[in-house]
Amino acid sequence: MIKNKIILLIFTLFFINNVYAETIIYDNITTSNYKFLIIEDKINIEGINEYQYNVLINGSYYGTFNKGDKIFYPENSTILIQFNPPIKTNINDVYSSIIKPTLITGLGFFVSWGLAIIIILLIIYRLWKYRG
Repeated sequence: MIKNKIILLIFTLFFINNVYAETIIYDNITTSNYKFLIIEDKINIEGINEYQYNVLINGSYYGTFNKGDKIFYPENSTILIQFNPPIKTNINDVYSSIIKPTLITGLGFFVSWGLAIIIILLIIYRLWKYRG
């Protein structure tokens, strides 16, 4: 009985090999093959902060990104960033967004310049009156 156990132990130690498996998901990506780009707003453009932009790499659509997202791209590739701000087509608020501020500004100019011209004319009239 002990002989059988020793033979079985020797058999398992010498004749059974361990199997190692390895799964390679990305075998050709290295840090030297890819770079990344981050869009930053250094000149304070309002549209870049609020909207998304489309990225094309070598003429193919890569994705839609926001400001600050990392864009990974292969070396020696051309990158095109398309910024498409929405065009405002709603004309329901034309009075409050265009006409009212224009009227207030125009009225302010007319009142200011009108008062300035009246004051200058009064001064000139008083000077002529006291001369003669």
